[in-house]
Amino acid sequence: MNVEILQTILERTEGCIGILINGLDGFVIEKVWRDGTPNRLDFTVAVAEYTSVVELAMEKNREIGLGGLSELTISNDSGVFLMRVINEDQFLAMILSPEGNIGRARYELQQAEFLLQPALAL
Repeated sequence: MNVEILQTILERTEGCIGILINGLDGFVIEKVWRDGTPNRLDFTVAVAEYTSVVELAMEKNREIGLGGLSELTISNDSGVFLMRVINEDQFLAMILSPEGNIGRARYELQQAEFLLQPALAL
C-alpha cells in the first residue's frame, strides 16, 4: 500500500524524480523512482545524509519552543529535496528536478503524510 501511495504522488507531481520514506536512522523504508532516473544512488545517499539535518532541525525547534518540525527544503544544483516529517522516527523525502513544481510537491507530501501515518504508526 505504501508503494502505491508513493507512486501516485510521483505521477501527480511535475518534475518529481523520486520519493522515499526514510527512517531517522538513515535507512530507506520504501522508495519509488521515475523510470530512467539517473543518479538514484546519489539521491538516496543525499537523503540519508540529510537525515541528520532533519534531526537537528527537529531538536532545535523543540529547544526553542517552536513545536514540531513539519517540513524542510534543501535546494542545490541537482534539484530540490523536500522532507516532510511523518512521525518522530520517519519522514518523507521527495526529490524534484530543478524546474519541478514545488507547490504541487508540498501539497502532495502533506496529503501523503495523512495517508501514511496510520500504516507507519509505531
